Amino acid sequence: MLVYALFSVLGVVGLEGLGGVGLLRSVAVKEPYRGKGLGGTLCEKMEGYAASQGIKRLYLLTRNAEGFFSKLRYRRVERAEAPEASKVTQATAPVTARSEPLP
Repeated sequence: MLVYALFSVLGVVGLEGLGGVGLLRSVAVKEPYRGKGLGGTLCEKMEGYAASQGIKRLYLLTRNAEGFFSKLRYRRVERAEAPEASKVTQATAPVTARSEPLP
């Protein structure tokens, strides 16, 4: 999912579906547009899309954005708590999960 204005990408978010769970990927907003709610809106829209695809819970990996994601109802979980399907990545970043199931 992309947000753009006048042919310039302002923000992006991706989703990797893994059965009933999903991995939120590559949430990024261009520097001048940060702090204006765009990242949260991108995540919210992707959460809605994920729910429409039958995904019940979202996970993500982050090294430096836990504060941002905690405002969106995500919390840090131990990798062992994450479903097996969400462990397909070899990344070493901490695992974060949405604290409530998607509607």
